[in-house]
Amino acid sequence: LNWRAYGVEMAGDRIRSVRAQHTLTGRVMAVEAPVFIDCTGDAWIGFWAGADWRYGREGRDEFGEDWPKWGELWSPVQPDGRVMGASLLWSSRETDTPQAFPKVPWAAPVAQGHAALQGEWFWEYSDNDHHAIDDAEAIRDHLLRAIYGSFANAKRQPGRERVVLDWVGYLSGKRESRRLMGDYVYGMKDAVAQTYFPDTVVQETRAIDVHFQRALAKDAKDAPDFLSEAIFRPVGRYYIPFRCLYSRNVPNLMMAGRCFSSTHVGLGGPRVMNTCGQMG
Repeated sequence: LNWRAYGVEMAGDRIRSVRAQHTLTGRVMAVEAPVFIDCTGDAWIGFWAGADWRYGREGRDEFGEDWPKWGELWSPVQPDGRVMGASLLWSSRETDTPQAFPKVPWAAPVAQGHAALQGEWFWEYSDNDHHAIDDAEAIRDHLLRAIYGSFANAKRQPGRERVVLDWVGYLSGKRESRRLMGDYVYGMKDAVAQTYFPDTVVQETRAIDVHFQRALAKDAKDAPDFLSEAIFRPVGRYYIPFRCLYSRNVPNLMMAGRCFSSTHVGLGGPRVMNTCGQMG
């Protein structure tokens, strides 16, 4: 526990060692092994090693991932840098006595007039101006402003005098960032066709689940930028091949979790714990 990777040493196109530092003691070490498995979520090991990777949404024609019912919200005509967002959950509770809450002018510009007493998965933020990895703290801070500002608005409403802010997360739940490329790139067509591969290692029945910010919908232009919607496409049982779990250009690198080899839409179903655990 508490060891964090910060770089790799290469020997040609192979990873010789991963460098790590202990976050409590500052001690550093190099871990040597014949094979490394990138389970970092953001694909840091593969990124440092020069593995092929993707970020953002593919154009709908590259992998045939068009769904006319949802158009651009599902898959854009041209590729872009938008990914599914990160969520920050929070809750409040009723008490027996009046509870004060301070003014939060630093949060008001984000929350604007939105009022709420709790936040579930759809308290999610992503836009074209913030990179899911490079700007992770800015994304988290935007959500914190949304939370405190929305709760402050709710506290000003009649009958909310005894409500107190109970819990606010500070580690945002990230859905998507870099995806490492393997010998096979898993996509929407594989799930819809329920293709069974000879090297199948993962199976799932969860619908393809792609998120977008509510404000992008044509009928919700006034929606806060920190709330999202989900598009569900039921597809039945689908399968993921082993070829999605190793790098196509770094011979001793494998991967498991949301950085496996997939398209943006292909990631929509398998990015959760059941499937990521099977990959591991």
